[in-house]
Amino acid sequence: MDTGASSFDALFEEANDLASQRSFRLAAAKYREAIQLEPRRPVAHFNLGCALERSGETETAAMSFHAAMQRYPEDSSPWAESAAASFNCLTQDSSPTPRATPSWFMSDEALKRLSSRVEAATSDDPLTKRGRLQAITMRAAVLASDATGFKPPWPTGPRTAAELREAAALFQEAAAGAGGDGDLQKDLEVRAAACSAASSVLLPQSVENRADVSKPKADKMKLRSRQDGEQTRW
Repeated sequence: MDTGASSFDALFEEANDLASQRSFRLAAAKYREAIQLEPRRPVAHFNLGCALERSGETETAAMSFHAAMQRYPEDSSPWAESAAASFNCLTQDSSPTPRATPSWFMSDEALKRLSSRVEAATSDDPLTKRGRLQAITMRAAVLASDATGFKPPWPTGPRTAAELREAAALFQEAAAGAGGDGDLQKDLEVRAAACSAASSVLLPQSVENRADVSKPKADKMKLRSRQDGEQTRW
């Protein structure tokens, strides 16, 4: 009998129970205990990130999501959701530039490449409604840069009309998927309109901008751990 695995499972389930009762700080402590036993299990890092985010510790949550991302197979749905959750927390952090950041967060081109892969990984195999929403919102936010009035905490460069049109379409998709969250839906629609308006201003300036937008699709490795391939929801 693998007592280490049994202890991990017990701690993990206890943490999930605490999280379902909204005792997020206690849940985070239990997830950390579980991670000490089996640090390579990505689902514990992911759920720790969820508990920390709900506790308001967004910067620490971002690094937990990043740890999960590093342990999931690249270009899988759980990998993409972990990356999008990390990005979401980093852009929520109150400091202009979060103190602890993955290297990809400080490079505009790296974020463009990563966000394209994240969006592609959830395009035909959505992990959850929330995961898909975060993935497309991440891609849209990266492409939009400051077109929506948001000041990105990463160094950015100019955007083309094609990039802004893609951002507008993704914000619209996210708004449609926001469901009953009226405030979120309205915010996403406003962002979509801002990107569309910004692309119209740029459109006459370049022949390239009159081309049809084609979203790059990363090759998807259909790898999924049966044990850790699905996130545990509360």
